Amino acid sequence: YQVAARGILSRPVAHMMMVEAPGVAEMLGMTRFEAKFWWLQHIPAFVTPPATALMLLGAYVLLRKHREHAVMLLLWLALTAGYVVAFPNPHGSTGYGQKFTEAISGDWGGKVMEDIMKVTDALAALPWVDEDRMGAMGWSWGGYAMMWLEGHTDRFKCLAAMMGVYDLRSMYGATEELWFPEWEMRGPPWKSRQVYEKNSPARFVDRWKTPMLVIQGARDFRVVETEAFSTFNALQRRGIPSRLLYFPDENHWVLKPQNSRMWHRTVLEWLDRWTRTRR
Repeated sequence: YQVAARGILSRPVAHMMMVEAPGVAEMLGMTRFEAKFWWLQHIPAFVTPPATALMLLGAYVLLRKHREHAVMLLLWLALTAGYVVAFPNPHGSTGYGQKFTEAISGDWGGKVMEDIMKVTDALAALPWVDEDRMGAMGWSWGGYAMMWLEGHTDRFKCLAAMMGVYDLRSMYGATEELWFPEWEMRGPPWKSRQVYEKNSPARFVDRWKTPMLVIQGARDFRVVETEAFSTFNALQRRGIPSRLLYFPDENHWVLKPQNSRMWHRTVLEWLDRWTRTRR
């Protein structure tokens, strides 16, 4: 499902509006429910009833910035593969005003992660979702979120992290977008050391135990390849089932048609491996 709040989004969500028409949701075999969260009272949403569930997160928590291309395609592919798909808009998202977007600056592991887990709870409470077979994936900031969740929850049977941040200090030293970590982390690492350390997934590697797929492009100058290599090395050294998919000719996005086919297929195969049967 895609979460949308009436009268709050800055632009309509077309497919949500479609299923809100009388009788259309029922005709499509969809069920309407309202999830309750602490920052909004009621969020209407629609789901179809397959058994496995997938949390999908994207760059800067995805409403608009990157929704129009790669992640949206994977959303529909996961739906057609039989997954219940949660597409949340937690703190840090666009669509609820600038204050809501900026609420996670300096605190990437705070409100936004609480919101993500509340969406997870809402999914798990649905009668047609098997909470023991849930997976999560994310790209860019969503990749960071997967690495953070790896050290903070065991609710998911597997994770998939694409172009994510492992250590904010090392990411700062290599990115071509210096203004962004300086804004988000309240300055460079030598002036804001505690904020960088507090928000870095690398700090919590000793807690990691969930199988993870890591995907990276060699030409990614936003989140450089060493972030993926560090993540994969940590997973391997801890004996956690893991796989690295590395594209020498891709950047922060996977753009070439055959590469796109490979990464979509690899993600779905990874999810199927860990969520299709009970373990």
